[in-house]
Amino acid sequence: MEAHLDCETLSLKWLAENYLFVSVGYLSKQFVKEDGIRFSDYLNKKRMEQAIRLMVYYHNDNIKTIARSVGFGNNPQYFSQVFKKYTGYTPTEYIEKVGASAPS
Repeated sequence: MEAHLDCETLSLKWLAENYLFVSVGYLSKQFVKEDGIRFSDYLNKKRMEQAIRLMVYYHNDNIKTIARSVGFGNNPQYFSQVFKKYTGYTPTEYIEKVGASAPS
C-alpha cells in the first residue's frame, strides 16, 4: 500500500478487488479489527506522514506538487483540508515552520 500512496485510485475497494481478492466488506471489517481505525483514516494518516517527510526535505516545493505526490492529484484544496485536520497547520504554515527551523 505504501508503494502506491501517490495513486489517486488507491482505495479499500481497489485493494480488495485487485490485490487481495476478497470482498470489500470483509476487508473493511478485518482492517478495523486489526488496526482499530477505518482504512480511509489509515490511508490519510500514511499520506500525511509522507507529505510531512516531503515538506521537511523539499520545503520549497509547492503544495500542488506535494499533494500530487501523496495521492491527492489535482485537488490541493482537499489535501490542505486533510493536512490541517491531521497536523493543525495548513501546508503553507507547516512549510514555513519547517523552513524556519531548518539549519542554515
